[in-house]
Amino acid sequence: MKSLLWRKSEKLTAPISAIMLFIYAASTACFGIVLGKLITAISELNLDEMKMYIIWAVILQIVTFIAAYTGRGAMISYSLEKIINLKNRIFYSAMGEPRGVSVDLADFTTKINTVYNDYYLAKWKILEHFLLSLCAMAGIVYIDWIMLLVAIASSLIPMGIPFLFGKKLEKRSVKYNDASNSYLNFVTDTLRGRLEILKNDVVPIYDKKHRNENINFEETHFDNLDLQNLSRYVVELVGGGSFCILFAIGGLLVYKNRIEVGGIIACIQLFNYLINPILTISNLMNLLKGSKPIHDELTEKAKEKEKVDINSLEDLDSGNMELRNISFKYKEGHEDVVKDFSVNFKDRGKYLIVGRSGSGKSTLAKLMTGEIKPSEGNIFLNGKDLSNYSDSEALKYIQYIDQNSYLFKDTIENNITLYRDVDGGKISSLKNNLSIENLRFDDIISDELGLSGGQKSRINIARSLIKSSPIYIFDEPTAALDHETATSVMKYLLDIDKTIIIISHMNDENIIELFDEVIDLNKMKHKN
Repeated sequence: MKSLLWRKSEKLTAPISAIMLFIYAASTACFGIVLGKLITAISELNLDEMKMYIIWAVILQIVTFIAAYTGRGAMISYSLEKIINLKNRIFYSAMGEPRGVSVDLADFTTKINTVYNDYYLAKWKILEHFLLSLCAMAGIVYIDWIMLLVAIASSLIPMGIPFLFGKKLEKRSVKYNDASNSYLNFVTDTLRGRLEILKNDVVPIYDKKHRNENINFEETHFDNLDLQNLSRYVVELVGGGSFCILFAIGGLLVYKNRIEVGGIIACIQLFNYLINPILTISNLMNLLKGSKPIHDELTEKAKEKEKVDINSLEDLDSGNMELRNISFKYKEGHEDVVKDFSVNFKDRGKYLIVGRSGSGKSTLAKLMTGEIKPSEGNIFLNGKDLSNYSDSEALKYIQYIDQNSYLFKDTIENNITLYRDVDGGKISSLKNNLSIENLRFDDIISDELGLSGGQKSRINIARSLIKSSPIYIFDEPTAALDHETATSVMKYLLDIDKTIIIISHMNDENIIELFDEVIDLNKMKHKN
C-alpha cells in the first residue's frame, strides 16, 4: 500500500526525499549544538536552561525521526521505481532479441539488485550524508570557525581513499560480474540437461565441474569483497586519526577559554556528523564505481528495439517466397547442409518438404524464416531480399511452428491465445479442426498434466493460427498422431488460404496428392 501511495505522486518523490533529507540533516546538526548547550548548563548547574535544552532535544529528535523516515521512504520508493522501469525496459528489449540470442537471467536477479543497492540507492545515500556533513559544518562554524578548519583538514584525507582504490574496485567488479555470468550459465545449462546426465551416469563428473566453477566464482567474489573491505577499513583508520586531531585542538581552545566545555562536546558530536558521513560517502563512492559498469550494461540492454509498424509493411497479404541457389554450412570446412538449392513458393501454394533425417529440412526452415543466413545465394520475400527485413518484420510475414515450440506454465487456453482477445467461435473451430476439443482448456500445462507430443504440437499449431500470416511453415505437424487424426489435421492445414509449407516424413499418397508440389531433399529436385 505504501509503495502505491508513493507511486501516485511519482514526480514529487525525488523533491520530497531531498527536502526531508535536508530537514533530517539540519535537525541532526541542531541536536548536536543543543547537546553541547545542555552539557554546559549541567556543568554550571543551571536548572532552567537544562529543562529548556532537554525539551529542545526531544523536539529535534522527533523532527529528525519523522524527516529521516519520510525522506528515506521516498528515497527507496524513487530508487525502486527506477529499478521497476529498468527491468521493464530490459524485459521488453529481451523479448525483441534476435532468434538464437540467449537472455541472461542474472539481469533480473543479481545484477539488478547490485544496481539498486550500489548505484541508485547509493546516489541518494551520498546526498543524505553530504547534506548531513554540510549541516554539521555549519554547526561547527556556529561554535568556532577554527574548529571547522580543523574538521575540514581532518576529513580531506578519507575523501581521497576512493581515488586510491577506485580503478581496482571497478576491475574486480567487472571480473566478479563475468564470473557470476559464467557460473549461472553453467548451472542453468547443467540442470536443464540433468536427465541426460543421469541417463549416462556422469553425475560425479558434472559434480566435480560444478565444484570447480563454484570455487572459481566464490574466489572472485572474495577478491571483490576483500578489496572493498580493505578500502573501508583504511577509510575508518584514517577517520580515527582525524578524531584525535580534533580532540587535541578542541582541548587547546577550551584551555584558552575560547569555547565552553559543552562547545567541544558539541564539536565532537558534530564532527561525528561530519566525518562519519564523509567516511560513508567514500565507501558509497567505491560501490558506485564498482556498480557503474553493471548499470551501463543493463542500460544498454534496456535500449528499445526497433518497433514495426504493421501498416508500413507492404504486401502483408501476399506470401511469395523464392530461394535462389541457396547453400549453407554450420562451420567452415564442414560439408554443406544445403547446397545450391532453389525453389519458388507461390502465394497460397501448398508445399511438402520431405527427406531423410539429416537431409537439411529443419535447416531449410530456419533459412526461410531468417533465423540463420545462407552462406551463398538469396532468399526473396515478395520480391524483396529477406536480409533487408528486420527480425520483427520477418515474423509478421512468416510463422514457423517447429516441434520444440515452447509451452508456458499456464492454462492451455492462455497458451493458445497468449492473452489476446480472441473470438470464442475461432477457439471452438480450432478445437474441433485440430482434434483437441477433449482437452480441458483451464488445465495448467505441466509435466504432471501428461500431455502427449501430438497434443502439445496441436496446441502450438492452434496458437500460430490465432494470428494471420501470409506464410506458415509447419515442421512435422502430425508427428506422434494416429493416422486418422493426422489425416484430419493435415487436410485442415492445407485448406487454409495461405502459403503453407509442411516439413514431414509423410508417405501417405492420399495426402501427398493434396499438395501443389513435393520437394524431395534427398533428390534435390522437385516432383510435381
